Amino acid sequence: MTISSLPPVGTTYKTGDTCQVSGVYACVDCQNAGRASVIPLSKGERFPPCAKTRTAVSWRLSQYA
Repeated sequence: MTISSLPPVGTTYKTGDTCQVSGVYACVDCQNAGRASVIPLSKGERFPPCAKTRTAVSWRLSQYA
């Protein structure tokens, strides 16, 4: 994947989606509720449910790894 083809920071994914680019991802649902929940994820891994709420959530790419 070239730099120009990387998904932009801020791209969102859902629990169960396959990670397209290694990076740090923030739980959107937790951010909206005023909590912080971030995870590192490698390309090819599946997005998990939130560890804090144990529910399916949306994850936002915060930074590339």
